[in-house]
Amino acid sequence: EKAEKLHVELKEMLATKMARQLEELQQPFGSSFLHILKSSKLEMVNMFFSSICVLLAYEIHGMPARGDTDIAGGARKEGRGN
Repeated sequence: EKAEKLHVELKEMLATKMARQLEELQQPFGSSFLHILKSSKLEMVNMFFSSICVLLAYEIHGMPARGDTDIAGGARKEGRGN
């Protein structure tokens, strides 16, 4: 009796899995990707702005320190280069 119950449950699970696979095959190509984009707009915005922050940090890291050089990139401001 227990084995029969397990077999019935297994057959139901396989039937629902097959139905879901058939439904997924009938959907147009790329519809799941569009569904992901629509359902995770906030995450996409967060990833975009965090990427911008990383790029800005990289650019700032490569800039010379303001205390050492003037804007034109000349000698030190203390007057030692004159």
